[in-house]
Amino acid sequence: MKKYAILLTFVVVMLLSLTACDDNGFTDINDFWAHYRQAVISQDFEALAAMTNFPLRSYGMRYTDPIVYINEDEFESAFTQFLAQELFLIYICEDGEFTDIILTNYEFIVRNEVLVFLGHDERAALHVNDRQLSGSIEGDWARGYDDIFEVVDGVWKLTAFFSLRSNIAETFSHMPTDTEIEALYQQAVEAMSWFRWEPMPHDSEDTVLNEYGFVYLRVIFDGISSLASLEAYLHTIFTADIVADLMGTALYREFDGVLFALGTSGSWDRTRGDEVHEIIRDGDQRVIYRVTVDVLDLDTLEEVVDTVTYDFVLTLVDGNWLFSNFHMTR
Repeated sequence: MKKYAILLTFVVVMLLSLTACDDNGFTDINDFWAHYRQAVISQDFEALAAMTNFPLRSYGMRYTDPIVYINEDEFESAFTQFLAQELFLIYICEDGEFTDIILTNYEFIVRNEVLVFLGHDERAALHVNDRQLSGSIEGDWARGYDDIFEVVDGVWKLTAFFSLRSNIAETFSHMPTDTEIEALYQQAVEAMSWFRWEPMPHDSEDTVLNEYGFVYLRVIFDGISSLASLEAYLHTIFTADIVADLMGTALYREFDGVLFALGTSGSWDRTRGDEVHEIIRDGDQRVIYRVTVDVLDLDTLEEVVDTVTYDFVLTLVDGNWLFSNFHMTR
């Protein structure tokens, strides 16, 4: 009987594993973390690369730091530096005093055999000591400590990490590849849409009325919780003049130190159809991202009657590739 019980347990475990993993990776964040951690411990960079979405993004600790894009052939060197990076955790003792706990990213990953991933409100309710030793998760996005995971094509992948080391940027900064330029463009589209189409991700139940009776919604976006952090983030995508124009609107405000977004939505041009994207390199410090959009007949919204072309310029500014002009194409 005992033999059958052991066999049944083995079968159940195998079935659970199969439901959490497909041919391309893991669909459950906890299973992903377990295999990610094991690959880190064994220094299996081939397995880690398979669990990574390239180009891997390296963020600085300030939102004004340039984003560095790391290709697969650079991964082992960059990720080795990341693992050696020190974390400074704050531990509150029973007497109320603070003490620092210094761990490397490698040590943090190793000590957390099971990392509990919690939503924003669940983590906020934890004591700070427990909060620092938990992961965060919102939909298809999750964060360990300095490592970020996202669902890509239905499975969890390592997509970015935070770096304290300036030599990450010095070592891996380069003329971006087509894939990296496309990622920069999509990031710019997302950020600009927060001002032109829909507000940033938010809690529609947590609202504030301003002095004119307009409804503002509390923003929920990891790393952006104030006007200052929103502006700093925009500075990693656009040049200063564009950021000034965006921040000059009243679409985002702080109430009691918390970031809120005006609860309105914009509209887009229904006569805009398919797009063709082209990347044109103009020297080693300038890239033109050209978007040609079909113009549809207003009555049928099907027949293409014209095209319109937009040239968005990426310029290297203080080590960061920034759009010097940008707007929505539809």
